[in-house]
Amino acid sequence: MSKPSSFLFLVVAALCWLGLGRKVLAQESQSAGPLGGVSPIYTVNGWKLHVSLVPDKNVVMLGEPIFMSYIVRNDTNQDLQMLEGGDYRNEVGRPDSFKIRTLDDQGQAVPQPVTRWEMGGLGGPEKIPARGQHVIRLFLPHWATFQKPGHYTIGCSRTLSISPYQAPEFRDKSHPLYSLRVQTTATINVVPANQQRMSQIIHRLGTNILSRNVNDTDAVAARLALASMHDERTIPFWVKAFRRSDYDSKFAALDALSRFNNAAAFAVLKQGMKVKGKEAGPCDTTANCQDSANLIHDAAAFALSVSPFPGAKEYLLQFADDPYWSVRFRVVDAAAKLHSPASRRILQKLAHDPHEMVRGAVQDYLRPGPRIK
Repeated sequence: MSKPSSFLFLVVAALCWLGLGRKVLAQESQSAGPLGGVSPIYTVNGWKLHVSLVPDKNVVMLGEPIFMSYIVRNDTNQDLQMLEGGDYRNEVGRPDSFKIRTLDDQGQAVPQPVTRWEMGGLGGPEKIPARGQHVIRLFLPHWATFQKPGHYTIGCSRTLSISPYQAPEFRDKSHPLYSLRVQTTATINVVPANQQRMSQIIHRLGTNILSRNVNDTDAVAARLALASMHDERTIPFWVKAFRRSDYDSKFAALDALSRFNNAAAFAVLKQGMKVKGKEAGPCDTTANCQDSANLIHDAAAFALSVSPFPGAKEYLLQFADDPYWSVRFRVVDAAAKLHSPASRRILQKLAHDPHEMVRGAVQDYLRPGPRIK
């Protein structure tokens, strides 16, 4: 996960592009073969597009993380472009413009993580070259939490926004944009986990997050995949990742380790509250270094507030005077869950905090009646 930016940067760049031209609702025609076998063919404005969803593997173990490729193939002699992004800032980090539902062979839906809020994200047009394709990588656990072995069908629908390709410096503000609703499916077989093979997968992913540049595509994918595996064999890799001198590795490690009832994981969460200056990663000024450290402290405080390790929330209470308001906000959350004399004193103190977000959180917890969680 990259470093959080200011709220202004949440404005979706893609929305600017959408407003540049007249939006045209396209007529679609489809010639689809057998589900899961042949990619559907759609026609819009005379352009033929093939859409397919291809899992990296057709057979996976229960608990094994897997990616899929969403492929849009341009079967014309003209370069096209499609809108991508603006849909991923949520609890899970998944692009929710993709509507994905997975069914078992009895037609029962597989549970998927719930997103309760959306904050857009950055985005813009991506080129689909003539006679070429554009590929979007999707992480299946974002949409499906498999609980048993079996044969599954993955259905995916999305609205594509298509127009002729324009180089960024020559984009025509009056260029029409065509909307096309497309659907495609894939199948996957989930088999019982083999612990030896699962250990090999963990080692491969862990090696990737430690041996590659932090922004390397494989390293980013490996962090996502390893974090989805609630297996204590991943902990040593996250401990080493936290020791790396970059923000993203530390942030990912704190997030992953927050899920474990494990002393080694708890020790790293405590270390996260003590990170100083350049320990958070490269920075060019004292102020930037402190900003990075504050964000790491906030990530560690959140991890402590949700950690199942005994004493994690109690440990966080000592940071009620932290100079960063967001850490104090996390302290409020931890204190409200403890229902102890010490936690009540903390809440009474933070009810007079100089930051309105902290005061508001205390008031919310102290207010009679049910709370929205």
